[in-house]
Amino acid sequence: MIWSCFHANGFGPLILIDGTVDQDKYINILAQNYHSWDFKYWPAQSPDLNPTEYVWIALGNLIKERRSEIRNIEELSVALREELEKISPGLAAYLVGSMKARCEAVIAAKGGLTKY
Repeated sequence: MIWSCFHANGFGPLILIDGTVDQDKYINILAQNYHSWDFKYWPAQSPDLNPTEYVWIALGNLIKERRSEIRNIEELSVALREELEKISPGLAAYLVGSMKARCEAVIAAKGGLTKY
């Protein structure tokens, strides 16, 4: 599993995790990596309120261009970190800035589909 995060000023580190993640493992990851961050909790299964999907799509497209040179998990890890550094911090700022409009759109749609 691959885990990361972003904020208005850019992206956090990519963390590769062996096996499955339960709540204890997740809390441990946060405790080890993010001591002073203000976390916001999002509803599960809510793509309109999950801007992270845009980041994973952008990262996935960059990795597809390199797939012939990636032969194992270590090379994938290096490639993911390199490609994440190429994604503009402006994308993170835009996505964070879009949250008010996303929330308003979900409320206006009474939980239905939105343009997001």
